[in-house]
Amino acid sequence: MEKQQTILNKILLIVLVSIIAVMTAISGIFTRSVYADTDIDVVAAFEKQDAMVDLQNSTIGGNAFNIDDYPYRADGKPQIISFVEFGYSLYADKQSDFGLYVYVYNPQDKAIDTNTERNRIQFTYGNNAAYLKPTLKFLNYSKQVGYEGRFYKFRIMLTYDEREQLLNNVAKHGRVYQIIGIELSYKGVVTDYKHAQTYTYSGYAKGYGSELAETDTLSCVVDGFDTVVELDVKHSEYRQKGDYYYGEQSQLNSVYFRVPNRFFEDYGVLSEIDCEWWEYFTKPMLVVENKNRGTASAINSLYGRNTRELPTDNYYVFMAFWDNLKSGWFGSKTEQDFLWTSNYNYYGKNYHFDFLWAADVPALTKHDDWGGFAAAFTVDSLKDFYVSGETVQKKLLEHSEKLGGEKVRDRYSKALFEDYVQDGYDMGYNRKPIKADDKMTLFVNHMKTQSMWQKIFGSDYAVTTDYFDMDAIITIDGDDLKGTNSEIANELCINARDVDSLKAEYAKAELLDETVVLFRFSTTKYFACKGAYSSCKKADINSGTSDGEILINDCYYRWKDSNWNCEIVQETVYLDFDIISLTYTNDDVETVIPVVSSPIDIFGGLDPSLDDPRENGNGDNLLLKILQAILIILVVILLVWILAATGLLPTVIHGIIWVVCLPFRLIKATVDGVKKSVDKNKKGK
Repeated sequence: MEKQQTILNKILLIVLVSIIAVMTAISGIFTRSVYADTDIDVVAAFEKQDAMVDLQNSTIGGNAFNIDDYPYRADGKPQIISFVEFGYSLYADKQSDFGLYVYVYNPQDKAIDTNTERNRIQFTYGNNAAYLKPTLKFLNYSKQVGYEGRFYKFRIMLTYDEREQLLNNVAKHGRVYQIIGIELSYKGVVTDYKHAQTYTYSGYAKGYGSELAETDTLSCVVDGFDTVVELDVKHSEYRQKGDYYYGEQSQLNSVYFRVPNRFFEDYGVLSEIDCEWWEYFTKPMLVVENKNRGTASAINSLYGRNTRELPTDNYYVFMAFWDNLKSGWFGSKTEQDFLWTSNYNYYGKNYHFDFLWAADVPALTKHDDWGGFAAAFTVDSLKDFYVSGETVQKKLLEHSEKLGGEKVRDRYSKALFEDYVQDGYDMGYNRKPIKADDKMTLFVNHMKTQSMWQKIFGSDYAVTTDYFDMDAIITIDGDDLKGTNSEIANELCINARDVDSLKAEYAKAELLDETVVLFRFSTTKYFACKGAYSSCKKADINSGTSDGEILINDCYYRWKDSNWNCEIVQETVYLDFDIISLTYTNDDVETVIPVVSSPIDIFGGLDPSLDDPRENGNGDNLLLKILQAILIILVVILLVWILAATGLLPTVIHGIIWVVCLPFRLIKATVDGVKKSVDKNKKGK
């Protein structure tokens, strides 16, 4: 351990002032004794004071602060120049003023985002093995002419429990603070800046130590360390194929990155990864073909608002057939209600359709109006499309900017997400240490009839589900990247579109003596279903078709004929996904390596719904109809034979003829009665 001046000189020599290790006396600027005879809140006064004033009254690197040491630099990066332990005391009645602060040198004078919770710092203390990532509360920045925003002042926001645990720990294990890095947001983009400095505090500012102390004894020694790894994290999603079932597709969410081999050589096997993210589930999103671009534009003009707010010069109705189909004698019927949304007032109205030889669509009043879409996208074909995750993210950011209102992670409108996530998951903040041998489970649904009789009678289809477990953490070697991109993707369970990127990372790793790690952190369900929509001019409804049946009929027959014209999808997204630390294990000895990594937003791309192995709701399966017809004929022949053998056939035939003729007899009787009545009236005259 060397004194700060020595460390500073060494760093200046090696990195040409790119990183500055500091010792500061800022904590001594404000002491309880300064305001001993006043009612001024010492903490409030300290936090209010301009960052530049604080620095001008401090020592950095053992020397008085000199503004000339911090010039404007077009290629400079923000960096911590001071980490301050303020108001520390061993005496419980003097600990109320305790706080931790950082001062940031901002060489490009950028307007760092200040009204955000995304500015954060990663650090640990004492003998605490876990790394904290609390929010930084912006206090102020320098306002001196020519140096506006050159220095920023933040408070590290600890919860009550975090603060108490920290104070208890450093009291027993020394006031040692290991600062890994600082995350700062600029125009909505967060970048993690490596710091890798240890601050060891001792002594007390006047007023916080002994009541008999006449001077400050507070001092700090700063030391650098290199047990920190910087990661460039990329993501990929993988969806297991199978048969359509309630729109579900099993999705594996992964990231991959390069790690220097020296960490494996020095500390052993990568056994755990600590990560965090904010999890949300999108509202439905619409996908249509390019020829229907006008419909997509109409939806996107709402920026996520309810479909009912569409202009009523054009009426729309959208139907999503989310649920399974149930096979019956005359085709397939919906097993569960469909979902719909429209800008036409269907509330309180009923719409029924023919039920003979076709499925009956129940009244709309029995179904859910889901409200609207988060976004709409156009593709060349609904049969085989892919909308990239980057495109989805960009569209939701655009809508959020226009929509306003409450935001999640300061950027995305809360209105674009459901107020729930999938069962078994936590909406919002998640932090999870995931071990290498933890299993990520994918599923595949298979739908089939179980016997010839089920095929003939069209009864319920049986569903079997297969499950596949895979390790959460694996390292990639050359053999993993042999074969076609599709084969590699299926073997590693990543998106085939990301294989080239993975290969490029592997090539870099070989040149730089690194290893590529594939980290599977979550499995969810992606939902995609075929849908139907219809539109018409307001005048068309008013000129002959009552109550909007023109819209409903069109959607119904699209469903009946499998003439789908849209897909409707939903997915889970992971905002500000970040890796906090890597744990290595060697002979049961664990070493935690902190990570510097800029957080990323993970949006999966959009794929079509899976194929349904049954008929698509229209009852037009030719083989099924032939089998049904043959069965009916056989039943009729058997019945006739039984009646003939028992001598009942003539009686049954006579009865059938009597029943068939009955309506005609009734008609004849009615006509004769009317005729007699007419003749009687004539005679009466």
